[in-house]
Amino acid sequence: MSSTRIVPLEAPFADPVAAAFAKFLPPGMEPLKIFRTQAHNPRVIERMFASNLLDKGSIDVRARIAHHAHLRPLRLGV
Repeated sequence: MSSTRIVPLEAPFADPVAAAFAKFLPPGMEPLKIFRTQAHNPRVIERMFASNLLDKGSIDVRARIAHHAHLRPLRLGV
């Protein structure tokens, strides 16, 4: 069985894609592969970010990083 996969975009990104990432992501943060894959169609990534499903939220970045670091060993099975 073979499956076709869409390869995530790599930097440098086209202007519309870079603008969408800049609006949502903190400076210097690399976009996740799921976002880079969806960015093959700039309209999809713009609509996804515009939906407010991925808003910045009320938890600051430092608290989110600490929370995710706490869960990392669970995900890795360490």
